[in-house]
Amino acid sequence: MRNTWWVVGVAMAFGCAMGGQETKKSETRTAQEQAQQSLQQAADAQKKAADEQAKVDQLQQTVTQKQRDLTDAQANLRAQIPKAEEAQRDAQVATQASQQTQSKQLLQQAADAQKKAADEQAKVEQSQQNVTQKQKELADAQAQLRGQTAKAEQAKRDAQTTTQSGQQEASLQQQQAMQAQRTETQQMNSQNQERSQSWMQEQDARGTVVQAGSNQLQIRTADKELLKLQVTDATAVTLNGQTASASQLQAGAEVRASYQLVDGQAKALKIAATSKSSSGQQPEPK
Repeated sequence: MRNTWWVVGVAMAFGCAMGGQETKKSETRTAQEQAQQSLQQAADAQKKAADEQAKVDQLQQTVTQKQRDLTDAQANLRAQIPKAEEAQRDAQVATQASQQTQSKQLLQQAADAQKKAADEQAKVEQSQQNVTQKQKELADAQAQLRGQTAKAEQAKRDAQTTTQSGQQEASLQQQQAMQAQRTETQQMNSQNQERSQSWMQEQDARGTVVQAGSNQLQIRTADKELLKLQVTDATAVTLNGQTASASQLQAGAEVRASYQLVDGQAKALKIAATSKSSSGQQPEPK
């Protein structure tokens, strides 16, 4: 009973230890993931701020272009106005001259002058409309720029706040992760030492064969418990003092075995069996 309960107890202890180890690993990963999330949020906020600033830069270029367009339109208007005024004076002179005579030629010249003056005035009006349109476009671009600048400034403030809090949170979570990892490492080292000691410890058992095979031997111990031993090529097996294989052992044979508990399984080191017919004649091997 003592050997069997010892096997079960050690197996349960290792199971609990491994479970605890997995818990610590989970805590470490959780802290690291939270730190990563905090830093990622900060990085996302910085990217958003950069994107908003890029829009500001683009709108500033648009405003500059609109200003150039308006300047060009105003220059065209200023150049067109004197031409229209000159055409109006010429038309006036031609009209006055045509009124003093009935000359068909002078009348035609006056008509042509009036048409030219009308065309030049139309160009003035078109240039004025163009100036008005460019002024509107510039005003729209400037309004967008002011709005986008406000958004970019807010995004920068948000990024600064998120970065500061994210860095603080990430630092705290990283410290927790390091502490959890140190604890985990200590536990792993302790478990490895305990496991190594327990797996290296040699145990003894006495009993009778219940079932034997090439790679397993089941014996009934003196306290009526069933013990399963794994048999490998490295297991030394003797029967009545002679080298044998585990499959040669018969049910009921007396057995004295030594084994190591490895990962909850009893691995046989030595098996010394005495058959029933020889139990009274052969001394028990030592």
